[in-house]
Amino acid sequence: MGKLTLTAASSSQLVCYYDSLAENRPGDRQITISDINPNKCTHLIYGFADIGNTYQLVPSRTADIQDYQSFNALKAGNPQLKTLLAVGGLTFDTTKFSAMVSNKQNRAKFIQSAIKLLRENGFDGLNIDWRYPRGAGSQSHDKWRFTLLCKELKEAFEAEGTAANRLMATASVSAEKATIDASYEVEKIAKDLDFINVLTFDFHGPSENVTGHHSPLYAASSDTGDKLYANTASSWNRDRTT
Repeated sequence: MGKLTLTAASSSQLVCYYDSLAENRPGDRQITISDINPNKCTHLIYGFADIGNTYQLVPSRTADIQDYQSFNALKAGNPQLKTLLAVGGLTFDTTKFSAMVSNKQNRAKFIQSAIKLLRENGFDGLNIDWRYPRGAGSQSHDKWRFTLLCKELKEAFEAEGTAANRLMATASVSAEKATIDASYEVEKIAKDLDFINVLTFDFHGPSENVTGHHSPLYAASSDTGDKLYANTASSWNRDRTT
């Protein structure tokens, strides 16, 4: 995963994801919270929460509340560790995002519920996994509504906390050219988010008839057309300057 920070890039910040569905994998593929070494990462993100019918941030499973407690208990083994709760993801029903950001009242309900859920369960912040919309169209207005959400999150988190314990507002964003162009006002959201994860993977996959690295740093000499953008360097520059 690539990382766009709002300060100078530094190897001292290492952000890691834990997918809660990993605990249901069979055999050796199973990973539980007890398997996590709290000293390997500076920030741990728990994926994924959901958005309810009334635009509130809610657990996606009944087992999540107990998992939240176990996840945040990892900080006992590393007091410097920061934990965040993520909402969204690749398979997320993005109509929930669209409805939540559609007006200020809905965004306020989401933000206040997020503060409550995060504080009650010991998280240090929120991560919005916003890989949407995937191209211009009827939801293209959600590009600037996402910008408003980021701004309002920052303002609410600053009002609720202090400089010492303010909740973090972060995002994970697509590295695909079409999604970057359609979904993010990069310079604006960068002013309001504590950091942005650029998801620089799955540039190439089994749908192609020529083998390519799933996370190339630069374009290959054989790349042409849109494939020239399917690499970390291209998405990084685009995410910083669009």
